[in-house]
Amino acid sequence: MQFTYTCKKADDYSIEFEIESMPAVTTAYFIRRGAREYFDNYHAGATKKGGATVDEIKALIDEAYQRARDGEVPGERTPSDPKKAEAKRRAVAMEQASPEVNAEINKLLGL
Repeated sequence: MQFTYTCKKADDYSIEFEIESMPAVTTAYFIRRGAREYFDNYHAGATKKGGATVDEIKALIDEAYQRARDGEVPGERTPSDPKKAEAKRRAVAMEQASPEVNAEINKLLGL
């Protein structure tokens, strides 16, 4: 399911993604609590005080997206190893960028 999060406090800044492309723990959280609530809560502290700039809010939204991609959602968080998180991001990027490379890796792994 396609999801678009738009934040009016950040000049209608939007991110768009497939909920099913997220880790299972994130997908379950989004179903249970709501993706919009997750993103709103992530930047609520900065926007409630009123001192956050549009760029700061956008950065928080991007950070929330990356954490969701890593499976770091409230109540489900496991300590994230930054090296593992970066390796996951790179693996996903490589898979999306080059289906041929992905097919070759699967072939080598016997999948």
